[in-house]
Amino acid sequence: MSGITMDEVHKRIDGLPPETQKAIVCALVGHSRIQAYCFGYWSCGRCEEQVGDSLGGSYNAEGCVIVRHLGNSCQRCRENYAALTWKDTFMAPDPFAPKQEVKP
Repeated sequence: MSGITMDEVHKRIDGLPPETQKAIVCALVGHSRIQAYCFGYWSCGRCEEQVGDSLGGSYNAEGCVIVRHLGNSCQRCRENYAALTWKDTFMAPDPFAPKQEVKP
């Protein structure tokens, strides 16, 4: 399904709950290269599914953008972000947005 357009994706997810939409988008176009990293585990920034493990195995994160990496000052993440397509950014978080505080 690599040739799917954004309009076709919108048609398929219209009316679904937001979390289901994100999972369907990943199923249709692949996981986002905007990713979160925590204790050796990599997860898709869009659907939050684990996509890699750099502890027990190897994971090549080349080309990925790590959410809030190095306090948003990582030059490589900014360069990688410039190379992403809509398939990576659609419904994915802004990797450079400041971490939101949880209000009591």
